[in-house]
Amino acid sequence: MRIRCSEKLGKLILVPAIFMALLCLWGIGAGNLLLAGPIEPTRPIKLKNSSSLTTYPIVKFNGVAAEVASSSTSEIKAKVPVGATTGPISVETSDGSLRLSAADFEVITPTPAPFDVKARSSVGNIEVSWTPPIAEGISGCNIYRASSEGGTYSLIQSGVTDAFYLDESASLVIGTTYYYKVSAAYGGKESDKSESASAMFGTISLWIPNVNGAQEKGTGKALGATASLQVPVNIENADKLTMGAVQIYIDYDSTILKPSSVDKTILSYEYEWEFSEPSAGTVKISVKNAVNKPLRGVGTLFNVVFEILDSASDGKTTDFKFHGQAHATLPSSVKTPEGKAISLNTSDGALKIQLKYRKGDVTGDAKVQANDSSNAFVYSTGFAEPGEGPLAGGDIDGDSVIMANDAGLILYYVVNKDWPSLKDIKVFQKTRIVDLGTEANFQLSIDNFQLEQRTEDGGRTAEDNSQSSIVNGQLETATQSAKSAKRYIEVPLYVSTLNDMNSSEFSLVYPARILKASKFTLDKKLKKDFDARAEFRKKGLAVVSLAYKKKGKAPVNNKRTQIGVLKFEVVASKAADGEINFSKVNLYDRFGRDFVRSDLKMKIERKGIKFTVKGKKGKALSALASSSITFSPKSGKPGDVVTITGDFGVAAGTDAFDMGDITWTTTASAYSANNGNKYSGVCPPKGAASTFWGTDTYTSDSSLCSAAVHMGLITYADGGRITIVVKEGMSSYASTTRNGVTSNSYGTWGASFTFTDPAVNKVTVTQLGLISWSSSAASYRGRNGDKFWGICPENGTAWTVWGIGPYTDDSSVCTAAVHAGRITMAAGGNVVYEIQGGLPSYGTSTQNGISTLSYGSWSGSYIFVDLP
Repeated sequence: MRIRCSEKLGKLILVPAIFMALLCLWGIGAGNLLLAGPIEPTRPIKLKNSSSLTTYPIVKFNGVAAEVASSSTSEIKAKVPVGATTGPISVETSDGSLRLSAADFEVITPTPAPFDVKARSSVGNIEVSWTPPIAEGISGCNIYRASSEGGTYSLIQSGVTDAFYLDESASLVIGTTYYYKVSAAYGGKESDKSESASAMFGTISLWIPNVNGAQEKGTGKALGATASLQVPVNIENADKLTMGAVQIYIDYDSTILKPSSVDKTILSYEYEWEFSEPSAGTVKISVKNAVNKPLRGVGTLFNVVFEILDSASDGKTTDFKFHGQAHATLPSSVKTPEGKAISLNTSDGALKIQLKYRKGDVTGDAKVQANDSSNAFVYSTGFAEPGEGPLAGGDIDGDSVIMANDAGLILYYVVNKDWPSLKDIKVFQKTRIVDLGTEANFQLSIDNFQLEQRTEDGGRTAEDNSQSSIVNGQLETATQSAKSAKRYIEVPLYVSTLNDMNSSEFSLVYPARILKASKFTLDKKLKKDFDARAEFRKKGLAVVSLAYKKKGKAPVNNKRTQIGVLKFEVVASKAADGEINFSKVNLYDRFGRDFVRSDLKMKIERKGIKFTVKGKKGKALSALASSSITFSPKSGKPGDVVTITGDFGVAAGTDAFDMGDITWTTTASAYSANNGNKYSGVCPPKGAASTFWGTDTYTSDSSLCSAAVHMGLITYADGGRITIVVKEGMSSYASTTRNGVTSNSYGTWGASFTFTDPAVNKVTVTQLGLISWSSSAASYRGRNGDKFWGICPENGTAWTVWGIGPYTDDSSVCTAAVHAGRITMAAGGNVVYEIQGGLPSYGTSTQNGISTLSYGSWSGSYIFVDLP
């Protein structure tokens, strides 16, 4: 790790090693914290009865999923979805690639509706939840109910400020299905109603997700040590559920699994559970001591713990099946303390024997690390959809989606080496207040950058002493003229107390016609305790996420605390008034419980700000000059069909599934059931030998990288890209010595792999989507010859660059692209770069308004290339 100091634009640039290491740990750059690298491709092997089977391509209008009417590799027809707002169109394909339009699609509706509405039933209520639209001026949401989908929807509640509502009406009839729609109130106006969602009142729904597990230890080929597997039994809505007698029967494969215990969870921590085996292959879960106390919330009701037996072979898939209430001999049942049966819906799940995507492993590298938490945060914002593999590893709390609390729980596991214990569940109970510095209004003059803080009656007031800066107007650099300089507003984010807040997510809406979110800076006092990331990929929405990164629970702190500062670029071409408000706030404790939705029953108060921008008429904001997709028409209302054109095939350069960066212990076991499929990955440099069996054809549990050295495709020193083909097993595997490496012999084994011809191991073009101006290529060091394609946003900010081409791999890619004449700072655009080895020295030059720095020996480089 190096620390660099250099002079640029009259200011000292210092990149602290520790700070950069922290950002690298999260996989993000030091700028606006956009994800710099690709997340796990959503191409999992599909299991049965998944709660979130994904249909590709996934089309979103400014983050709102759309119905796809038809699709091909070059054209997609999609309907403008309810709840969509003006912003870019994105297309996600089955290989995990994300295409983003340069231009915005204009949604013709001043009052967009909520979307993604869901209804979940319990014994005492029906929970209605939704996602608020990305829009200003929403005072609350209105809830409508009908007894049939096409019936009359009557208003049952207005002014709901949370993103959920519990319908506890005394008029609800058990066994009746009710339909719900939600609208948004904009002062005196109301949006159209959302799409409908339905649920049958008086029922509870239990479901088992798809899970992954495998033996972790073994001697040679004999896997002798058992590994425990937690199989969650989740409930969609536990509100007002008080259980007396409980009998849940689940069938499992007794040839590979053995039940050992049942664990309680934070949702039902007061209940004592027990298990028995009425017959081979069937486990019974019951309540040992009934507790006359209703539950509240969603998630995992209990975990059934199994041992994975030696007979479990890698790649095997097996089902978990509930006994329904109509089962002939052993029906499942849940009763009230008074003995009254509760209607029960069940949904089965599946187990795959593999190391990938186990609990906490979102990236699929068979490890639980900080990058798993980072990827979970990206999924939580809704920018990308998790496939079944990432969902199986990332849904920790059992609510069928990956949210910020799942990301926080994964980071908790990374730091504490275990999941939270139920021995101490006390949480500091206090109403939380989140605000943006003050309740006053602000004025920012575009012309002279004079800032005034105004009270509601227009009078002048003193600055809030609790913060160093409330709103600042500032130049981009000290050397730029006022005429050409960018203008910014900085807004601090406060929370009244950090007590027990182990993770959080703050969603803020802002007027995109006036502002553009550009950066979030975590307060320096919190950096030692919290990690933060920000997502600005949906126009008009800024999402700030926080996770506690030290052991145990977040420390006691009753003081109002500044979390950090959001920086907005002023893009208005004339005077304008606007507001920045909280769209949604979720605070979680170390168990992943939502402060509002769980049994904690806390209250969160939210306070936004108003501002005024004054200035003369100027030039409007320009859009990206290029894009990977286009669309027609350019505007429309919800329900209209839009034609989207582009290259929607899988990533160019290979017909193999991309494993990404692999380790020297990675095997083909996870793919052993997929005969004929090709898989490509990159072995890192400076590798260490790991065990493998065979010659030319190797056992599926052999080290891929070491076998590749044996084949002469790569070396331990340099590593490199390899491509394998999955084959059937053989009766014997021979031992030979090649290229200084000796393989082991073995008898019969169930699956194998071979390598493609070295000439077929060609490089791929990895599509990164939108990248930040701070992003470098350092995370891809060693992948010499591989190409990466990213989109630099418009109106960029210059970051440090070393070299004249090649550039050091820790140089800003977008800034180097300007230096190379590939793009401009104003327009941004597409850049493709190729990873190369390090050089003994790097020169300096000034081109296209960018001055680069010189440097000595460095371990990695990149150059810019054209698309193949």
